[in-house]
Amino acid sequence: RGGARAGVSRGSPALPAPAMTSRGQGDGLAWTAGVRGGAGTGGRLTRSTNGLVGKLMVAFLGKEGCLVTAPLFFVAADRLVGAAQGSLIVLDGPEGRHGATVKRIGIGEQVLLADGIGHRADAVVQGVGVGELHLRLQSITQEPQPDSRFVLIQALAKGDRDERAIEAATELGIDEVVPWQAARSIVIWRGERAVRSLRKWESVVLAATKQSRRSRVPLVR
Repeated sequence: RGGARAGVSRGSPALPAPAMTSRGQGDGLAWTAGVRGGAGTGGRLTRSTNGLVGKLMVAFLGKEGCLVTAPLFFVAADRLVGAAQGSLIVLDGPEGRHGATVKRIGIGEQVLLADGIGHRADAVVQGVGVGELHLRLQSITQEPQPDSRFVLIQALAKGDRDERAIEAATELGIDEVVPWQAARSIVIWRGERAVRSLRKWESVVLAATKQSRRSRVPLVR
């Protein structure tokens, strides 16, 4: 108490609060920057209406007083290649159901689309069907490949500590995640457990990618 916190020297500028993670935790702030400056926000601290602070902000300021980033949905790699401004896309499947049924996105709302390999689009909802959104593309960009590549070698851990590690690393801008276990590790992936655990890691990484509004999904192998 009274001293500098670990990793932060006296007199240094305050760092932004931790982001609201894909697990729904946090205080309503969404940090969309990451190591490389973030996707689409220029490394700004944007406010989400989720969480206690976000709900209080809406109650006192109204939604107009809150800066909210549009939700990001992933589409197949061939959906954005060759698409142009004004093109119509139907977002269906799990992503469409999540947008139309879970998030209840309505006509006129803005969304972001990405294909996981660098293509990114801004779109507006033209119509809503059963488990699908009808979108009109407003702009399409191609995120260039980064000059450097960061790979996380993550040791398997008890509980969900390893999942939290890869979640945070994804939000910070990691490009690849490799699970690692030693001969005497407490946690060992074998057989069917290895398949299930790898799929769980892929799910965690995908959710963290969407939360941080990244256009490229890190590889898990």
